[in-house]
Amino acid sequence: MPSFYIGTRILTERGRVKVENLRIGDNVLAWPNVPMPIRWIGRKMYRAPFTKTNPGIVPVLIKAGAIDKGRPFRDLRVSPLHCIHVSGVLVPANKLVNGVTILRCENLDEVSYFHIELSRSALLVAEDAFAESYVDRGNRGMFLNAEESAEAARRQELTPSWSSCAPLVEQGPELERIREHLALRAGIIPAEIMERPQQGPLIGYLEWADHVTVSGWAWLPEFPDTPVVLEIRDGAETIGRVIANLPREDLRKAGIGSSRHGFHLQLARSLDPSRLHSLSVVRAEDATHLPGSPRTLRAQPTLQRLQEFDLERLAVDSSDVEIVEMLSWLKQQQAKLSEILGASNASSSWLDLEVANALASRSVTRGAPVASSAATASSTRVTRVKAS
Repeated sequence: MPSFYIGTRILTERGRVKVENLRIGDNVLAWPNVPMPIRWIGRKMYRAPFTKTNPGIVPVLIKAGAIDKGRPFRDLRVSPLHCIHVSGVLVPANKLVNGVTILRCENLDEVSYFHIELSRSALLVAEDAFAESYVDRGNRGMFLNAEESAEAARRQELTPSWSSCAPLVEQGPELERIREHLALRAGIIPAEIMERPQQGPLIGYLEWADHVTVSGWAWLPEFPDTPVVLEIRDGAETIGRVIANLPREDLRKAGIGSSRHGFHLQLARSLDPSRLHSLSVVRAEDATHLPGSPRTLRAQPTLQRLQEFDLERLAVDSSDVEIVEMLSWLKQQQAKLSEILGASNASSSWLDLEVANALASRSVTRGAPVASSAATASSTRVTRVKAS
């Protein structure tokens, strides 16, 4: 039974709303940013021991970034048969399980599912990943409130078309290509590549390394058709693996091998910016350093970390209630800081303008009205003034 796990945030005209808080008639923003009213919301709940013994209802966890950069934006949980949009096709979540970034949730005492029906099949934006809206494949009766659907259809006089919004892939070479792509993102190296020779001179360069991403190129002149398997290390700890097999136009022009020797890896977990890091990229087989490695990432001062805090992004990814809570917390922290510094009457204009800008950005992105507090604030973009 395809469904979203309780707590999943769906993109709507009001922002990201937990699926259990949606109501019939609410407008979701289906991809690509198309407002569509909810026609019906199916509900189903399971409890132990049924949740312990039936793998067909155990949720699949898709970790943040498992599909692509920022997709999903945070962990997403769906039922095993819920179709996820990957590489232009729909794939049931249980077909994507790799045991690292996409895995089955275990030992749940209670499982609550919700699904959203629109006037036609569409892609819902769930935690910034794309997932299919409800399509009646003969399983409507499994929901606790199936009778509400017929009533909704009579009220709205809708005749849904049950064709999917994208091709469905459940097996075959296309599924294997998708699984291989997701495995590489997870740092899982196929056995066929691991068995190829990796010896000899290592040519290439570590071009970029920060707290989130690592990129560059690597090539084995003695085995020009073999992609290099690389390990990323933070000191002595291995924090990721990647294959240097991405096409590079500059390598093609330079006549280097097949030109498919680039690599780019988004780390599964961002490095702590408050700590010193020694980031290395080495050949997995013998720990030979790639030229340009290691790189030292110095600890960032507290002020710099605060200046890089993306309040607008946080506002876009939060509900209205969370925005209010965030504003209250920020003002409390400002008051504490003012007290520590002995500032008896510190101005709050910077904070107010930052929040106004964030809410204005949120309004433009979502097409929702801006809160009155933001509407009365200056619309001028805040320019942070760094201490000289």
